[in-house]
Amino acid sequence: MARLVIFGAGGCGGDLLRAATYCYADVVFADDNPRGAEYFGRPLIRAEQMRDSDHFTPAVGDGAGRARLIERFAYVRVEDFATIGFSATVRSNGRRPLRIGRAAKVGCGAMVMKSVPDGATVAGNPARPLREYVRAAG
Repeated sequence: MARLVIFGAGGCGGDLLRAATYCYADVVFADDNPRGAEYFGRPLIRAEQMRDSDHFTPAVGDGAGRARLIERFAYVRVEDFATIGFSATVRSNGRRPLRIGRAAKVGCGAMVMKSVPDGATVAGNPARPLREYVRAAG
């Protein structure tokens, strides 16, 4: 099971920890300027100690700081009006950003490992584009 890294050792991080323990057995905190070795009884690491396999969530109160973290660490960008179905997995290889395009649709249970173009519909494992079926008029 993947480790969840909550970035930001502040009040928001404590709130996230309570919810995260239901889904993740291994939860750690990361901070650019850690003060101590633990936070809420969990290990506190520096940002550069994060692994490619880690799941990441920002826990920073101010919007500008949150946006900087997402630009720095997030490898998946979901554009406006995109839809991701139940139980779908969207996973970047960590070396290049993965993008779910504007108004794209990801089917339930799909395993997305490559970017999805604007307006495309993908499904399956691995996710592949579905053909567009257009009904003939008349």
